[in-house]
Amino acid sequence: MMMMMMDNDRDSTFRRVAAVFRRWTDHGDACAPVRHLSIVEPSSAGTPAAPAPAPANLILPQSDRNPLLEQARNKQCNMWKTELLATDPKIQRLMDALAAHGCAFDPEKHIRCMPCSPVASGGFGAEFGILLCQNQIFRKEHMRETLIHELVHAYDHCVFKYRWTDCKHFACTEVRAANVSGDCQFSRELERGNFAVIGGQMQCVKRRAILATKHNPLCKDQAEAAVNAVFDSCYGDRQPFDNAE
Repeated sequence: MMMMMMDNDRDSTFRRVAAVFRRWTDHGDACAPVRHLSIVEPSSAGTPAAPAPAPANLILPQSDRNPLLEQARNKQCNMWKTELLATDPKIQRLMDALAAHGCAFDPEKHIRCMPCSPVASGGFGAEFGILLCQNQIFRKEHMRETLIHELVHAYDHCVFKYRWTDCKHFACTEVRAANVSGDCQFSRELERGNFAVIGGQMQCVKRRAILATKHNPLCKDQAEAAVNAVFDSCYGDRQPFDNAE
């Protein structure tokens, strides 16, 4: 569910980024688009979750945008993004880990703030990068969770060479992203109307991983079985973080 000097430096950056993304899309199931979304779940206000398409298809058409409002939202979104990239330890760890494995990317070009349909707060796709939905993210902390979630998908795509047509691989990255991003912290669950205290984190991770896996058309009918099959091992796998983070 991507990545921005003088002209020579810009050309050099473009060639390097292009090489990285050829690497990201040339292994395994290169012809299959990789798409992972930070899903909007029903909340206490009753906002419905809808099937989520690939990140590029989430973007609102120009005809559906309020130019002045989206300009203000874009400015806020990019300001939060810049601050988080510069200061947040988890985000920096993921960015450094991607670079260490040959998948560094330019956040100005490939982590993009854009207006989206009300389905998700963000997404990752190998051909697109990371989308931050500027009209669906209203707090800096929510952006932090969304960005970490999508960076986990990018990490798994780069480092583990997941086969995205394999529903167990798809389910595993959704479990990992939901677990380490903060998607399931108690305050976020309260906002969704979920009040479990004991075992709440695990219940939330499994629920959100199943929901996200169902949005993969190849896995719609086997999402729950795929998540259950990989849950224990993937829930315990926090790479590139250690268990204390």
